[in-house]
Amino acid sequence: MWYAVAIVGIAFVLFAPRYFASENPQYDFVYAWVEGGSGNVPHKSNSPFRLEGGKLIVVPTATSSITSGNGRIHIYLHHVSANRSVPITQEDIDHYRLVEGTIAPDGFVFTKVDPNIFDRSIKTRYALVKGINQVNIPLSIPNDGLTEPLFIGWVNR
Repeated sequence: MWYAVAIVGIAFVLFAPRYFASENPQYDFVYAWVEGGSGNVPHKSNSPFRLEGGKLIVVPTATSSITSGNGRIHIYLHHVSANRSVPITQEDIDHYRLVEGTIAPDGFVFTKVDPNIFDRSIKTRYALVKGINQVNIPLSIPNDGLTEPLFIGWVNR
């Protein structure tokens, strides 16, 4: 019996702080995924995107070389205040200045997290993390367990 109490106590100490943390992320971000072929957006080194002066540039040669199939690029803006993503076009992105890197100016990090024993949802496998604060991010990507997003950048305020 005391083993069960110890296990519940340890789980509470490990997982509860992130649910009661008071600091929330402040910076929206842009990400994408590519449809067709493997369904995966490549690593940053051969990305179909690059940032120049805070603006998104699509590299057509990279886009055509990374996919078979139709290769349609899906780009999303994630609003952290509502914790939801909306599809946007490259023209929409031109209205924003983006900051490169997975660490936001407020210190939150965009990262992949393993589901814990209380949350087995595939869609919550990405989070914004800072210290013990963790905000799960429901990304708008196929729920196939294979498709990975490409983090593009933070929206500079």
